[in-house]
Order: sequence, then structure tokens, then C-alpha cells
Amino acid sequence: ESSQVKNNDSTKQIQTQGNSSQTPDYERLQKVQNAMLLKGFYDVTVDSSTTPMILRGTVPKGKLAEAIQTAVNANGGKPIINQLTEK
Repeated sequence: ESSQVKNNDSTKQIQTQGNSSQTPDYERLQKVQNAMLLKGFYDVTVDSSTTPMILRGTVPKGKLAEAIQTAVNANGGKPIINQLTEK
């Protein structure tokens, strides 16, 4: 089964499988973004157009490890590429 999702004026196919262990990228993206916001990381963007996801932006000094761990946990323990910087 597939559905079409409008994304930046382009249409892409998202394949969904009956196996619920495979969470579609947009759901993982929302989970990671929500977790980051709940922890107060407001200057972080999550890019799920690649695998693994990429974190970009800034976090307060001394909070880099917490931000990465928050994202990895929200992403179901899957790896994430860190491009965050501390401010």
C-alpha cells in the first residue's frame, strides 16, 4: 500500500508495510522533533530525507550529549548523524 505526500512542491511515494516495526519516516521525524522541543531544544532541525536522520542547529553549551541521546531515544535507538553545535 502506498500513499502520496506533498512535500516542498514535489510529490513522493511513501511505502507503508503491514509490519508495524517499520515506522514511516514522517512518524519518526515527528517523534524526534517533539522530543527535542519537549526537552527545550528549539534551535534544532531534523532532516529525515536521509538515512540515518541528520540533526542540525544549535544547543546550549554542555547540552550536546543530552540532545543527541534525546533524539536517538525518540528514533527508536537508531543512529542519527550529529551536525549540532553548542552555543
